[in-house]
Amino acid sequence: MFDYIKPLIGSLASFAKKRMGFQHPPRLFLKQDLENSNKALGRTAYYDPQEQSVTLYITARHPKDILRSFSHELVHHTQNLRGDLSPEKIGMMATEEGDSYLLNGKKRFVIDGSTADKFIVVARTDQKSKGKDGLSLFFVDSDAIGVEVERTQMVDGRNSAFVVFKDVVVHRKQMLGQKNKGFKPLSSVLDLANIHLSAELLGICEETFDRTLQYLKQRKQFGSLIGSFQALQHRAAHWWSEIEMCKSIVLKALQSYDQDDARSPFLASIAKAKLCEIAELSTNEAIQMHGGIGMTDEYEIGFFIKRARPAQMLFGDHNYHVNKFAASCGY
Repeated sequence: MFDYIKPLIGSLASFAKKRMGFQHPPRLFLKQDLENSNKALGRTAYYDPQEQSVTLYITARHPKDILRSFSHELVHHTQNLRGDLSPEKIGMMATEEGDSYLLNGKKRFVIDGSTADKFIVVARTDQKSKGKDGLSLFFVDSDAIGVEVERTQMVDGRNSAFVVFKDVVVHRKQMLGQKNKGFKPLSSVLDLANIHLSAELLGICEETFDRTLQYLKQRKQFGSLIGSFQALQHRAAHWWSEIEMCKSIVLKALQSYDQDDARSPFLASIAKAKLCEIAELSTNEAIQMHGGIGMTDEYEIGFFIKRARPAQMLFGDHNYHVNKFAASCGY
């Protein structure tokens, strides 16, 4: 599967150097780069669209075109809004008509979709298929007739978009790869994206723990430092042990990707599932141990939960990745 992704990473690095002014030479080894940069990003509780773009953007067929968004459905039908965030739940249809296709459907939570020049759109070309089967990828201009883009803003300040496709005509040449076989390259990109997000969530976990630990050593209640209370010590010790496990999981996922390990998709899901779980634990514990002040926007600890929750949901949440791993093991 890595034949799909390695040229893509080279294009990303070239794009970062030429169009964004980055001077580092293109590299295919992601372990140190992603672990360090994304952990640092998570520690700031700040969303930097340029930084995330370097990981996910793709250069188009023509150098002047920039694909500013990867259009993909996290939520489509009403039942999905109640908790099913599976990336393969694609409801958008591509109906073949001669040498063209008509795209009809909606895409929600498209990252930076309001500033996109082009979209890579996932659509179902086999009308009778379900799940991973029958999916194809298309290049679509954001200003094409029938495309409507509505800008929205997430709780973490991220720009996303609600994109509607109504009888959008795309030529057969705008299809990427083979018909009905779009999920394999899509899955490879999503694996990399989830490793990226896992590293960022790890940074959130570490920073919230470090800040809370310092607070436990400073805050006094009933005449004593609250860090001396045994119940809080037990909770902090459990929290620390979980973060140490997360460090190993993220590092292993990054190493497997660098080494073209066949288990990389499984490890990406393990990393995302575990980091979703511990990011929720970390942000909850941080606010609870800070007490009432942790609920205020005037105190920075609350910003981490606002960044963590959208990152947890993006490209498959905890339940999705647990089920994905279980299915791959035959359960």
